[in-house]
Amino acid sequence: MSALPFRLKPTGDNESAILCPVCGDDGVHIASVEVDRGGSVLTVPSQTEAILSQRARTARGVVLAIEMWGECGHRFVVRLQFHKGTTFLVVDSRPEVGPAVCHDLWRD
Repeated sequence: MSALPFRLKPTGDNESAILCPVCGDDGVHIASVEVDRGGSVLTVPSQTEAILSQRARTARGVVLAIEMWGECGHRFVVRLQFHKGTTFLVVDSRPEVGPAVCHDLWRD
């Protein structure tokens, strides 16, 4: 994984679209959400029910990870981590797989 910039495009009415951090495309979808609270992990994937699991603690504060994919074929994770009164934001790349094998978390 390599760190990428977090990119937004203002769309009006106090909203912004998340852009692909690799190419800047605005066709970005949410694939899954994960909340890690000291090793107690709740994962909400795109294709199944929510999963509660345990793993070794990797951070000193809560970590929220939102896995995303772009219609451009790029995948990435937006990670928010709280530590000592500060919330950090990191964007990590994921291997490209193409939009045909990516799924949305939910949409109507």
